[in-house]
Amino acid sequence: MAKKAGRVSINALESTIDKSALEFDIDFKGVTVHITRSISLQEMLEFVTSVVESCFAEDGTYLPEAQELAFFCNILTRYTNFTLPESTEKKYMLIYNTDAIQTVYEHINMDQLDDIRVAVKKKIDYKKSLELSEQRKKVDELTKACSALIEKMGEIFTDLNSEDLLNAMKLMSNREFDEETLVKAYMSEKKNSGDE
Repeated sequence: MAKKAGRVSINALESTIDKSALEFDIDFKGVTVHITRSISLQEMLEFVTSVVESCFAEDGTYLPEAQELAFFCNILTRYTNFTLPESTEKKYMLIYNTDAIQTVYEHINMDQLDDIRVAVKKKIDYKKSLELSEQRKKVDELTKACSALIEKMGEIFTDLNSEDLLNAMKLMSNREFDEETLVKAYMSEKKNSGDE
């Protein structure tokens, strides 16, 4: 009869980690670059948030064209000791005109990076759905306000017939319409309807 296997302790599992493979230095075109193979959970969360925030303007406009640049910048600043400039244009130039990203890809945990990419996509989708939900809410509020206004106008102009309404619209379209004309027409109609 086979012996039942026991649980593996945390210490035993930790002892299997090759600590020399977690962080190390590489030579990148004569420059020593420090690489972290896998970033911490906190850094991963910050990475995702940073990329997602880069994809939305202050007014909520979605900017998908910013995603890859933000993703690459986070790779260089979170997995290595690269420092990037403040200028977005300069970052763009450094990312797309050097092979720094390709070099870093060769040394980092790609499974973790794939998970980060999936998390970024899901968070962007979620944020876009929230924005859409907010827009729908505003449209619903506007629709309710318009309905209430139409109802009020219906109450005010109950005595108007379609011919009167057509004449009023003609006045408005010919720019012969002002508040005084409206009041005079209303008072005249009230007086005429009172004479009947």
